[in-house]
Amino acid sequence: MLKEKFKNYNVKFVVLLVDEKTIIERDKTRSVDCQMNERCIILLNDFKKYNFGKDYFLDTTNLSIDKTIEIIETMEKFNA
Repeated sequence: MLKEKFKNYNVKFVVLLVDEKTIIERDKTRSVDCQMNERCIILLNDFKKYNFGKDYFLDTTNLSIDKTIEIIETMEKFNA
């Protein structure tokens, strides 16, 4: 159903990951009521277990938001 609904769109599938230190630092920048704390690490490890294939993972640890967007928009491997 989703495939049919979005057939006229250019859909990208990307799993954005960072290292544990970075994910904790980024979580601390959120307001306290939105912080996930140790749940961040649990979810990070869960994502790493999924069999998406390495082609769909992008490590954003050292990337700015603008650079991340640029990579997703220009790299063919992220086309769905």
